[in-house]
Amino acid sequence: MGKLDKKFIALLGVFFLSFLLFISLLFFRDNISMITRASEDTQPSAEKSLIFAWPLQTKITDNTPIKISVFVRSVSGKPIENKVIMIKTSLGQLNVSSGASDKQGKAEFELSSREAGEAKLDVTIDNTLQIKQSVTVKFE
Repeated sequence: MGKLDKKFIALLGVFFLSFLLFISLLFFRDNISMITRASEDTQPSAEKSLIFAWPLQTKITDNTPIKISVFVRSVSGKPIENKVIMIKTSLGQLNVSSGASDKQGKAEFELSSREAGEAKLDVTIDNTLQIKQSVTVKFE
């Protein structure tokens, strides 16, 4: 084989490899992106995650704890389970200061106080992400 034939075969090989790569990207683009990208549904969102407290106001003489529910959500709003939720309060005592989210992305806590005042509740997910929302409850 001559020099020209070897160059032609090499160029033909590069062409076919490029063509196969183009076709595979065209038809399997979605599947490849699923493999190469981190799933947004496993990463908690500070904006979409929520904290609720009920009641928002109670009398300290009632000794009724305030129920706190935290919902861990992804950017798309889907619940995320098995995330460690830490909750802090500026007043009162929590039954536990941390817990794991269940299949609905929910963890529940209770807050009580023997002192009158307002308790601000802040939540952190996995010791790194603080939920943007906070709740304030009042003890009278």
